[in-house]
Amino acid sequence: MRVHRNCCGLDVHKKMIAACLLREDAEGNSVTEKRLFGSMTRELHELAQWLCAVQVTAVAMEATGVYWMPVWNVLTIRAAVAAHQPGALQSGPGKEDRSKGRNAYRRTPAGRSSGRQLRAPG
Repeated sequence: MRVHRNCCGLDVHKKMIAACLLREDAEGNSVTEKRLFGSMTRELHELAQWLCAVQVTAVAMEATGVYWMPVWNVLTIRAAVAAHQPGALQSGPGKEDRSKGRNAYRRTPAGRSSGRQLRAPG
């Protein structure tokens, strides 16, 4: 199984997106950074800029309803990342909280999700 060394899990809500960046430092230790973004177009572009700035290679989203659609559209246009659709993630055990974004990607083996995977041209 391929492991992404620099990935981000997103927990998408109506008015807020919780992002949890997981990356490996020079010593091989996992480093976590959490941020909150709004759901308006300008804020989604800020999210995409941040993901590009920290050189994220993969993003997994968890959402209910249709709230994932604008995030999906902005990320697949602006960010050079692999984005996994919400259907690719299965519910797992755990509390419903803002750290759910962190677990979203851990439950998705790289390249083995059942949802659609997009890669930006480049």
